[in-house]
Amino acid sequence: MRQNIICGLDIGHFKICATCGELRPSGKIEILGHQAVPAQGLTSGKITDNKSLTACLRELCLKLRQDSGLKIRRVYANIDHPDLKTNIFREELLFQKKTLIGKAHINRLVNSGISSNLSLERRVIHVGLKEFLLDNQIKTTDPRGRSARELRLELLIISLPIPTLNSLIKCLSGAGLILQDIVPSGYAQLLGLSEAPGPGGSGREILLDIGGGLIKINLFQDGWPKQIIILPEGMQKISRDVAKKLKVSVESAEDLKTRYGRVLAQQESINQPLIVKDRQQSKVISRQELCEIITAGVNHLLGQISRALTELDCDLTEIPEIIVTGGGAYLEGFLERAEDVLSKKLKLGFLHAVLDSQIQAQSALYATSIGLINFALQGKDGKAFSPALRFGCLARVGEQVRKLYSEYF
Repeated sequence: MRQNIICGLDIGHFKICATCGELRPSGKIEILGHQAVPAQGLTSGKITDNKSLTACLRELCLKLRQDSGLKIRRVYANIDHPDLKTNIFREELLFQKKTLIGKAHINRLVNSGISSNLSLERRVIHVGLKEFLLDNQIKTTDPRGRSARELRLELLIISLPIPTLNSLIKCLSGAGLILQDIVPSGYAQLLGLSEAPGPGGSGREILLDIGGGLIKINLFQDGWPKQIIILPEGMQKISRDVAKKLKVSVESAEDLKTRYGRVLAQQESINQPLIVKDRQQSKVISRQELCEIITAGVNHLLGQISRALTELDCDLTEIPEIIVTGGGAYLEGFLERAEDVLSKKLKLGFLHAVLDSQIQAQSALYATSIGLINFALQGKDGKAFSPALRFGCLARVGEQVRKLYSEYF
């Protein structure tokens, strides 16, 4: 496998997708191979069966090698654990007199912020140095070489329970894979869907991921991940409701939802019988009843999303639109109903950075894995990332900080 091919591994609730890409001279990513397998061993983002997840990863690697000839070894992976936390802390150093700021002072601030704010049960997967403030007056992203009596730092920390991270690494290792880096999936999606991703963006953005098992709401400030809210229900709940009320299997319910489902507009009526083959039997159901069940489920999920949006640390009136991704966003009538309930304009995310038009047409499905490739490529180039935007899940805190500055300063 050539060294410049990068693999993004999207470990989702219902599918695990591997996408391999290479940066072309045009600046676009050429997709060299992609495969997906049904996810097993995961429940609502949590790893519940290491052996099952390892078997899925092995199957995925085998399919990718058979179909495209690519043998993957190192991967950039996402994580969707409901206990993923994003916190912003402020640390400060006071000096008796004007002091020339150096690397040691910055290391001290970062170490202090991590050690004083993170419990021993959690591991840092992302450290973001958002902004420095000198003497409560001068804002900068690099204070080295400046003199000040007071140095303040706004520090972003994204963390994960240590057992979860260890389980993920163990499963990857069992499949012959090495975890090169780990990225919260919301940030990976933004990198896949934005035209100019990474720090330096303007204003706030909200990314809403309508997944099968989880719904994720990500708030970004100037391209930085600021807050993550993960709801433990997704579109699969609607499939279970359909299965229960129409007395069909969950598999048939999912197929019905995908092929015939829609969110009904007010007073809308659909007089169409549907013939369903389920458990070796055929039965006739009403499409009107199917869509009414789906509409009720969507209204329930949108109510949860609406309440979660009010918990975001931002003024929603200042955000003109919400970017939407995830397979649930493609349900007919979903976007229209969501705009009514949330009182916001919604925009489907689009993959700008890839050459493959077929994959562009399925942006919601490939946003995470292609965003992981984008993350890796831009990390190599160093073009769009500040020194802070590095994910170091495998290192101790001190080693994290050392690498952070030895690479960029």
